[in-house]
Amino acid sequence: YLPKIIIEAHATWIGNDVPVNVTVVDTTGNVTIKVNEKEFKDLVLVNGNVLQIVSADDLVPGINNVTVTFTSTDSIMRSGSENCTFYVLYGVVTQDNYLCYFNPDDKGQFFDYVPEGATLDFQGSIIVPDESIKVNMTINKPVNIISTTGDAYIDLCTVAKDRLGTEPGNLFAIVRGGSGTNVTGIHFHNTQLWIANTTNVVLENISAVVEEQK
Repeated sequence: YLPKIIIEAHATWIGNDVPVNVTVVDTTGNVTIKVNEKEFKDLVLVNGNVLQIVSADDLVPGINNVTVTFTSTDSIMRSGSENCTFYVLYGVVTQDNYLCYFNPDDKGQFFDYVPEGATLDFQGSIIVPDESIKVNMTINKPVNIISTTGDAYIDLCTVAKDRLGTEPGNLFAIVRGGSGTNVTGIHFHNTQLWIANTTNVVLENISAVVEEQK
């Protein structure tokens, strides 16, 4: 039989250690975990699990690669391997990784690992292609939002359901927890820009354009 190997390694902010949890279902043996160039050899499964803490010094900004090699001691189960990736976030926000900053399961609020006072550097276009896709970017911590590349363009394909704010559609929202946030040099297109129940928010050199959209 081929082993079922499950790897759990979640995104984090730069400077944090990352736990890598490996489960190999219904078998015995040991695993070698390789994270980028760092290797942890011959870790023995205990009740099918191994937990390895990977130091921040062994991680890189951006995508980190994990390879798990399982060596079976079970006469029925074969050896095997599995791969995955996870992000180490360092403030650059792009089309490829914005959902690692804004939690889609929590109204688009920041994941807990995004620190207060962080500088978020939006680079290039972030486009939601279809109005049926629900995406919010909710600023619920004070942060500084900039674009060092000068080309930040956010299009959440917002379609408001009414004119009273009860169903505003997809949002880029700054809420109470985001008091003290600064937003500079961002271009919004067909995106509901929502600033509610908050204070001390600075918007500078932005545009908010709606074209052929309710």
